[in-house]
Amino acid sequence: MSARELDPLRDQAMRTPEAPALRCGETIFTYAVLDAHAQRLKQQFGDAGIGDGARVGVMMEASAASVATLFALLRLKAVAVCLNVRNPDDVLAAQLRELGAERAIVDVDNR
Repeated sequence: MSARELDPLRDQAMRTPEAPALRCGETIFTYAVLDAHAQRLKQQFGDAGIGDGARVGVMMEASAASVATLFALLRLKAVAVCLNVRNPDDVLAAQLRELGAERAIVDVDNR
């Protein structure tokens, strides 16, 4: 499967860039905005060493940032595992160990 086949966000952004993609509260994100955010995160995560097959724990509340994060990881062909940010630290640590996570992306405002 090619990287092109794995990027439905980019495909939709190319077709309908100004169409609403996501609503968070009263804020609406277009496909173009969400795609650009995912691309910036892809670059940052790649620069941090996240790549093909990397196991990444994602501890974020549902938000536009979490959606962009998941698409960025998809573009890097990383393995993303969403973990509940409300779990106690010892539970999250055990889950990350079991996952064999090389990295964790954490929404610090919700931890």
